[in-house]
Amino acid sequence: MALQSRMGRSCAAVVGATLLLGGCQNMNDTQATQLQGAGGGAAIGGVIGAIFGGAKGAAIGAALGAGVGLGIGSVVADRKRHYADAESFYEAQIRQTQARNRQLALYNDGLSQEVAEYRREIAKLQSQVRAGDANYQAASRTNERVKASYAEATKKLDEERRELTVQQKVAEELRQSKGEQAARTQQENQQVAALTGHISVLQEQVDTMASQSNQLQQFK
Repeated sequence: MALQSRMGRSCAAVVGATLLLGGCQNMNDTQATQLQGAGGGAAIGGVIGAIFGGAKGAAIGAALGAGVGLGIGSVVADRKRHYADAESFYEAQIRQTQARNRQLALYNDGLSQEVAEYRREIAKLQSQVRAGDANYQAASRTNERVKASYAEATKKLDEERRELTVQQKVAEELRQSKGEQAARTQQENQQVAALTGHISVLQEQVDTMASQSNQLQQFK
């Protein structure tokens, strides 16, 4: 019963956000984009908050979600200002995401080689420990390199995640065009899916480096 009650409140949050989005028809494109982002964020935040924190949790979740959504909507609206029309904006976002996917694929390849090298060095150190001849200074140097790679990759991961949320918003707008932008919608969906995959790979490598750093902490 408690969960059903929470779900009921979460549905109310979604309905409220839907009504909010319905008010976009009398606004200009910039205002509509910002409000849609806030409404979508509020809906998601409200659902999560209601499930885990009751009515108060729903209110807090909706507020936080709206803030995040408004930020995304503002970024999209700001980018739109640099283009003469919606078609030019969407084409530019597709090209930008394509380029980002190529760059991130290359970055992941390079990072994968670093992770593999760290794995070999850790295995070597483990062998030295078993033989009673461990080079602890070498272990410390390797750990510093892992930490540096981890910090850089974590920053990259945060940047790519932020861009993904923006491109997801662009894809959402295209899907709402009701077929008018069918070709561009398909292209953007493909690029967003590819970016999601590259980010997932990057996350795995970041997690691996965190584990490697913990392993290296043992060689002291």
